[in-house]
Amino acid sequence: MEQRYLSLNLFGDRGIIVRKHLDKIDSTLLFPAIRAGLLNEDGRARSSFAPVLSRIPFDKLQPLLPAIYDSIKESSPSGIMFSAPIQMAGLKLFTEHKVSQNMELIVKFAHEQKKHGSERRLPDLMNMLKEYGAHAKRVIPLLEKTAAYFEGGEADYPMSHSKRKAALVRKTITEIKGLTATPKLIKLQLK
Repeated sequence: MEQRYLSLNLFGDRGIIVRKHLDKIDSTLLFPAIRAGLLNEDGRARSSFAPVLSRIPFDKLQPLLPAIYDSIKESSPSGIMFSAPIQMAGLKLFTEHKVSQNMELIVKFAHEQKKHGSERRLPDLMNMLKEYGAHAKRVIPLLEKTAAYFEGGEADYPMSHSKRKAALVRKTITEIKGLTATPKLIKLQLK
């Protein structure tokens, strides 16, 4: 809880570091703090670092990319109600820079994300995939599994919402099959 408080007040949207001092702090001090925050066990603490991802140039974020990847791949074990913003921010960052491994992360998150609000996040996720053009064809089998999962109905979630999510995923699969653009991808060096 102390880390949550510090994270929100230093790095959150209204945090003092993000608003006024992000570009003035020595990266040898700043980056370890960001890395620790991205891997915090509390979803609210982690998500307070979302604004940082859009305010540091991508080339300077290189030392943090493995931690960003991990914060997307594995949802926080506590505070799950607040965990989506950091995952969405990371997915958006990786989509903008066409990180190859991001396509699998997008589908994994689409499938496993917390149900509350998932119907609102899913269109953004599917649009991110389409930005990869023909490269996204490689995740069609994963999308097929996700659509089938939604069609089967998600536990403790309205069937009508699950059906709408399945329809969107099926529509995205059809659209991806027709894509021909092949943007240049980058591959992260992880561990």
